[in-house]
Amino acid sequence: EDELALLCAQMPVLRTAGTDGFVIGALTADGALDTAAMRRLIAAAGPGAGLTLHRAIDVSRDPRSAYRAAAALGLDTVLTSGAAAHCLQGEGVLRALLDERDRTGGPEVLIGAGVNADVITALCVRLPGARAFHMSGKAEMESGMRSAARTCRWACPAWTNGTSSRQAPMRSTRRARRWTPRPHPRPYKKAALFRAVMA
Repeated sequence: EDELALLCAQMPVLRTAGTDGFVIGALTADGALDTAAMRRLIAAAGPGAGLTLHRAIDVSRDPRSAYRAAAALGLDTVLTSGAAAHCLQGEGVLRALLDERDRTGGPEVLIGAGVNADVITALCVRLPGARAFHMSGKAEMESGMRSAARTCRWACPAWTNGTSSRQAPMRSTRRARRWTPRPHPRPYKKAALFRAVMA
């Protein structure tokens, strides 16, 4: 409750600062989309804000039910891996969500988790309805660090396991530019990312 209240207090401030969209999500203890909490977040976002359901859907009890609930709430987009660690492993769920989108005109299905140019190419063949992707574009690159704390738990694994003191996961412009997206029928608005609110 405290976390939800904090998010609802922050969102109008962010709108005033220029944010025009939010990525939100909340589940009940039973793994369903928490529609009461979601309504509070939507109200705090204010009229006209772009709204995306984050990957809470991937740990929900029933992703299709969560998608339908998000649609009923009026969300624009659902970010999902198909309830899998990697989007290629979630192909079955992704297909079901894409079918639901096309059948009902529901929120866009934004595919994420493990996305790169090759994955996009593969999924566009396997899932012809796939048209929206989210990727970080990370690649192992020389960090320039000559020293790193090897016991800090959040440090790069290559630093802490002794295999390297110079490799770090970083955004790769080259990887990102390998894929030139088609013009999207529903352009995405800028979004402020919020972590999951678990009831």
